[in-house]
Amino acid sequence: MLSGKNNSKSTSVSRSRLYNIEPIGIGTPYVESLWSYISRVASHHCVRVGDLLEYIIIEKLEMTISEFYNKKNQINKFGSFTENLISIIENLTSRNDLRYLTLRKWENAFKNKRSTVNLFLKWCPKCLTDFRNNKLEIYEPLIWSIKCLKICSKHKVELSSICPICKKSHYSFTKRARPGFCPHCEQWLGETSFKVVNGGELERQLMLAKSVGDVLSQNNSEMQSATKEEILISIKKIVEITTNGNVKEFSKLANKSRQQVYKWLRGAEPEFESLIDICEVANIKVVDLLLNRIDYSFNIKVNNIPKVNRKRKTYDRDLDEIERQLEDFYLNEYPPISVKEIQRRLNYFNIYRKYPQLSKKISYKYQEYRKTQAELKLMQRVEEVKTIIKEIHNNSKYPSESLVKSKMKDPIAFIDPIIRKTYKSMLRELGLK
Repeated sequence: MLSGKNNSKSTSVSRSRLYNIEPIGIGTPYVESLWSYISRVASHHCVRVGDLLEYIIIEKLEMTISEFYNKKNQINKFGSFTENLISIIENLTSRNDLRYLTLRKWENAFKNKRSTVNLFLKWCPKCLTDFRNNKLEIYEPLIWSIKCLKICSKHKVELSSICPICKKSHYSFTKRARPGFCPHCEQWLGETSFKVVNGGELERQLMLAKSVGDVLSQNNSEMQSATKEEILISIKKIVEITTNGNVKEFSKLANKSRQQVYKWLRGAEPEFESLIDICEVANIKVVDLLLNRIDYSFNIKVNNIPKVNRKRKTYDRDLDEIERQLEDFYLNEYPPISVKEIQRRLNYFNIYRKYPQLSKKISYKYQEYRKTQAELKLMQRVEEVKTIIKEIHNNSKYPSESLVKSKMKDPIAFIDPIIRKTYKSMLRELGLK
């Protein structure tokens, strides 16, 4: 890593401590995410992300490594943690544009927790393959992390979340993160198999991707984003203009419940996906809403549009076809998914009521899978702790809690009662206090 001053007697040139690599795609819908940038910086220095964090960044954040990983899902979002992290990395790399790699500008739009970023890593296998074939730098666009998006709008395929080699899902940012590679088995993720999306789901997802892309491409704009109050005022105006304030009619057009629309009018913060739906009713761009630049003369255009074009029907569906799809999900989908996720995929929200028996079977299978995975993960951690203690003891060192935790893949797991019990029993087995 570079640091220090030039050895020349006549001049003195300050150097950045970390490589000043350029972020990818600023000002476009496919702007790089901040966690992708951090991973690329680590890769350019030929070190793991975990080492870069532990020995360079964590000390400047004035927090422990465990505290950092507890907040890792905020990296691409906003808040004091994100602001501090951006400031530190900009200082280390001598850059001033890393704020554009997050959602910090749109804090008021993404305030609702359910509409921010994915907890688990997602990627487009075809995009990764294109990067490699065209000899481009491999990175992860911020748009892949937005929770409401399920597809890649470029290739019209579903975003992958399970490694094709080890068959595991992984958290979005880990100690071994590396764009394009599985953080567990370190194998290439740009496999040839992928799921093509079509029909109504594709149309819906392309609309969402276009709206999100418009927003992300404005990350570096000097225009200020609207405040929460301004967004809520705009929503009230849209309801008033499009349906003369008729909440029941507006809820039908937006395919939302009346209770939900009433909550917005009383000051509740909509999910980002709901903001897009609200703007679709008024035939305006969500980015215009977020930048507070709406032309409220749109009421003539909206009133002349037949309601059927604005309503995403959920009742006029082939019930036999939906039942077949549910059975297919139940029998063939792996890992099993929840009924809630199936409802989102099918854009049909009466599954519990129309198919109670199938719903129970799907839910039971999903819960059993989660339970089994949790037990398997716990067993792996128990074996990991046993192995670590034996290795430390064989090296004639005392396996203290702090030393054992420092060698664990997930130190936070040490607080689990079973892990602690394993630790104590191993000390007794080895004749240690």
